[in-house]
Amino acid sequence: PTGYLLNTTPNTVTISETSDATTNVETIISDAVITGNVEITKYKRHKLPDGTYSENSAFEGVEFVLKSKTNGTIFNGKSSTTDSNGKIVFEKLPYDTYEVIETVPAGYEKENIPDIVVNENGKTYSISVVNTLTDKYLNITKTSKENLNISGIAFLISGTTATGETFTNTVITDENGKASTLVPIGDYTVEEIESEINKYYKIP
Repeated sequence: PTGYLLNTTPNTVTISETSDATTNVETIISDAVITGNVEITKYKRHKLPDGTYSENSAFEGVEFVLKSKTNGTIFNGKSSTTDSNGKIVFEKLPYDTYEVIETVPAGYEKENIPDIVVNENGKTYSISVVNTLTDKYLNITKTSKENLNISGIAFLISGTTATGETFTNTVITDENGKASTLVPIGDYTVEEIESEINKYYKIP
C-alpha cells in the first residue's frame, strides 16, 4: 500500500495431508510505515541601508511544530525549539505531508514556509527558515532660524539593532529639511554632521 515499505521476507505456511477444502490456512504479512526525518535550520537577519541584507546568523530558541495535513495532528504532540546552532531535527515522521508552523519571535517578519512531504524511507528533509527584523521609518526634520540652510544637511544614524548588531547609515535632508529612511528596530542616536552648509551654526 502507498506509504508502506514492501515486506520482502517470505512467509512459510504448512498444508498437511489432512487438509481439505474446508481448512483455512492463514498467514500474516506486516508492512512497515515509511518514515523520514526533518531538519530545520533557523536564521535571523536585518535589512541594510542599500537594500541588501546582513549575513544570516543562527536563531536560537524559536519554536516549531509539524502538523499532519491528513488528520491535523501535531507530531509528538508538542513543539520543539531551535538549539544554539539554530537547528531542530524531527525524527521518524510517518509517511505524510506536514505543515511547518513557526512561533514567529516578536519584532520579526513571518516567512512563508512550504509544506514537507515525507515519502522516502530514511531520508532527511532539510529546510532553512530566515526571519528578517522588522523595519520602521525614521523621520528627521532639520530646522534653523527662518528655515535657512536646511537642505543638504547630513545626519549619521548609528546604534544597535534588536538582534545586537551594529547599524549605521547617513541620510541627507531635502529642500524641506526632511530626511526619511527605514531602519531595523533597535536603539539609535542621530547626529548632525558638520559641513560647509552648517559650519556657521551651532549644532545641537
